[in-house]
Amino acid sequence: MEPEVLSPADLPDLLALCRAAHWNQTEADWRRVLALEPELCLGIRAGGRIVSTAAAVTYSPAEGFPPLAWIGMVLTDPEHRGHGFARRLMTRLTATLDGRGFAVQKLDATSMGLPLYEQLGFLAEQPVERWQRDPSRKRIQASGVVEPFRCDAALDIPAFGWDRSRLLPSLLDAPGADAALTEGGFAMGRPGAIAAYFGPCAARSPLAAKRLANWFLARHHGEVVFWDLLPHNGEAQALARSLGFRPVRTLVRMVRRPPGVTEPPRRDEHIFAIAGFEFG
Repeated sequence: MEPEVLSPADLPDLLALCRAAHWNQTEADWRRVLALEPELCLGIRAGGRIVSTAAAVTYSPAEGFPPLAWIGMVLTDPEHRGHGFARRLMTRLTATLDGRGFAVQKLDATSMGLPLYEQLGFLAEQPVERWQRDPSRKRIQASGVVEPFRCDAALDIPAFGWDRSRLLPSLLDAPGADAALTEGGFAMGRPGAIAAYFGPCAARSPLAAKRLANWFLARHHGEVVFWDLLPHNGEAQALARSLGFRPVRTLVRMVRRPPGVTEPPRRDEHIFAIAGFEFG
């Protein structure tokens, strides 16, 4: 069983994998990955259906630095685990990325996947936390000036380190997705299979991030909401806690790069919510 390139025709199988794993990803999330990187979405088929997947999205480099590949959607049907499918897919995917010059490769690892990623040369960089807010009858009032969204590359590139201008507009493709801009920050949100998702959010100050979080929660007070953040940003943790969120899961952000390769500078203190485990 060799890896094959996925296509939209595989969506029923891909969504079945997500539901079996209780993932929050939707059909729109899979369509986005397939559209952004059609040659970097891989799967293994068994019994006539896709039972294991791995994919990557890519980001343009800052001047003088290598491009970035972000690996995600690494998932195997519970009934087909233990056969080395994830290893086969990851070996193929990382080799393809190496051959295309993606000297920096990152992912957010679960405890189940971490040993495999370590064997493939990924090193731990920092933790990533998922925080959850349960439905509330109490409405949060939006405060401050929030404007229609436009991509603020002058904020996002120094914060994230790479150019996400291809990804960010695509996050608005799903019905119900939304985004907003305020002085000193922007935020986006989208529907999920289990919970509404807040992120990404990049802001130069906790005040700007609070305006944006309030904007999102004012629209989703009666829903479960997920917020994935970098615990190195203590201001993001404090804000999430003040708004009724609690940590429910921890992953490990990992990086694979050859010796001597340097990354562009980034400002984690400006990242108040990541774009998702599959996007960084």
